[in-house]
Amino acid sequence: MLVDRVEESVIGELDAAFASEPQGNAVDRLARSRWRAEAESLAGGAELSKAVHRLQRRDSLLRALMSRLNDGRLRLEPPAGFAWGEAFFTRLEPYADRSRRGGPLILASDLRELRRADVALSEGRAALDRVLEQELLRIEAHEARHALDPRALPVPPRLLEIVGDDDLEFATASERELRAFFGELLDGPAPRCT
Repeated sequence: MLVDRVEESVIGELDAAFASEPQGNAVDRLARSRWRAEAESLAGGAELSKAVHRLQRRDSLLRALMSRLNDGRLRLEPPAGFAWGEAFFTRLEPYADRSRRGGPLILASDLRELRRADVALSEGRAALDRVLEQELLRIEAHEARHALDPRALPVPPRLLEIVGDDDLEFATASERELRAFFGELLDGPAPRCT
């Protein structure tokens, strides 16, 4: 399992759960509010709120910096995960150098502010790590269910109606995912989306 990809997923969940104006339909909003409540109980509401604010600030600074890069046509691809680390900023330093031929592409002040925001995030990431650990355990348990029950079972007729019978491979994969999800319902506390 690639932890940085799960971190990216958690960042997306946190952004959605802490959005000032919740998006999606009623089911989406309910699932996010339950996910947020569970995350706050794991990580401490105030501590998690601060961490999410740091994430949002850092990402907002990056968007502002990129909007000034050739009118937004050039993009920076930061590393996946909560904190980007010093190597990312070291690679960008030559682009902020005033002696660079053609001039700097990035304002040194923007780069410093973005770096400070990333450092602040890495220093206060205990709350994020607790939420991440819970997500990793969920994924591991889900994948273990697949490993323990690798059988290819017939797709139930009702599921076939929902996903369609024109793509049997997708329908079979849906059946396996549904079976693993039902295992979660039977074996543990109710997941966030129920």
